This record gives sequence, C-alpha cells and structure tokens, in this order.
Amino acid sequence: MLVTGYSFGDSHINLEIERGLKFSNGNLTLVVFTSDPHPNGVLKKWHEDSAINEQVLIFADKGFFHATDILKSQNSIEWWKFENLTQILEGGV
Repeated sequence: MLVTGYSFGDSHINLEIERGLKFSNGNLTLVVFTSDPHPNGVLKKWHEDSAINEQVLIFADKGFFHATDILKSQNSIEWWKFENLTQILEGGV
C-alpha cells in the first residue's frame, strides 16, 4: 500500500489501515513519505508497534524509519518532493 496525499489525521481511516496491516499476515506493506522530520502521531505508534512495524516504511524529512532500522539525517532529505519520490520509485536511491 502506498499512501500519498493523506496526513493520517482521520482516526477512522487510520483504524482501517492498521486493521489491514494486522490482518494481512505480513502481506501488506505501508510506505509513507512525509515532510515531517520524524514519525509522529499514528505513524510513531505504528513504528513502535512490534506487531506491524516490519510492514511500515517511513521516509521522513530527516530520516528513514523501518522497525529497528532507523537512519537519521541532520539535513532535510526531502523524499516527499515529487521529483525525489519518482526517483525512489524508479529505484534510483
């Protein structure tokens, strides 16, 4: 699952996403690109939830967060910009 243009501000939608992750038996992956410097709110919750965090990849403005793999940057990475996002999706990173 690739989520674009969604700020994770609607709890009823977040609940469905979380439910999908938990009941997919590991067969669903959520990839998030955010301009936030690090996961917060529901993304932080999912990143810290060992039942689903292997399925959640968060490309934040100041790092990459995937389960126990955390790569932080002092500088803005800007994964979320269209030109950078398309490069990542094409396998350029």
